[in-house]
Formats: sequence, C-alpha cells, structure tokens
Amino acid sequence: MPSYTFQDRDAGMMLVPPGQYVFGVEKASLELSKNSGNEQIAVELRILAPLAAGAKGPKVYDYLVFGEKSEWKIDCFLKCVKKAPKKGANLDISNAWLESAIVGSIGWAEVVEEEYNGKKKNKVGFYITNP
Repeated sequence: MPSYTFQDRDAGMMLVPPGQYVFGVEKASLELSKNSGNEQIAVELRILAPLAAGAKGPKVYDYLVFGEKSEWKIDCFLKCVKKAPKKGANLDISNAWLESAIVGSIGWAEVVEEEYNGKKKNKVGFYITNP
C-alpha cells in the first residue's frame, strides 16, 4: 500500500499582474546557491493583497544570496519585513532564527512577471522598504 504525505500544494501556477503587493513569509531557510555556491536564504512568499475577496494569492519564491554584490537585497528584505537591526549590527542567521523571526512576517514588494523555459511566473522585482 502506498504512503502519501499531504503538502497542501496549489493546482497550477496562478499569476498576478505586475504591481505592488502585500506578502506574508511562509517559509525561510538557509541553503547553498546552485549558481554561485554561496549560502543563501530561500524565501517562500504568499501574495496577500490586493486580491479579489476570498482569493488565495500565489506563492513567489526569492533567494537572498550572501555575497558582496548581492547582500544589498538582504538589507532591503530585512527592512521590508521590519527585522533590520541597527546599522553595523551583526546577525547570526540560522534556520531557527529564520523560523522564529522571519516566517510570519509581512511586507510589500514590487512583483514582476518573467518567462523562464517558456513558462511565465511571478518574481520579486524589489522589496519596498517604506510603503
């Protein structure tokens, strides 16, 4: 008899038009970037608003890579979800910290649409730090 683990996945890929949206952080974890090999924070965001009444927004995935040329995005994300420390403060980021401090956070992002391998998907254009 087969065993199955329910994962509450959505059917198909729902897209929202490009624009500014409120999101909630559903998951955040440390992993290695497949492109650079650097550590990164993988975030799974759920678009919350503005949506039609009763609609469940799509998930949008983003990757915040630790590296000299891309750490600005981590700063913007932390400011966006109101978790930024004082300038110069050092954060020890762990999966436990991400789960307790980041998951459940709310923020605003400019969501764009891109095509990859012939399929359209939403992605974060930038995080809005002062909505």
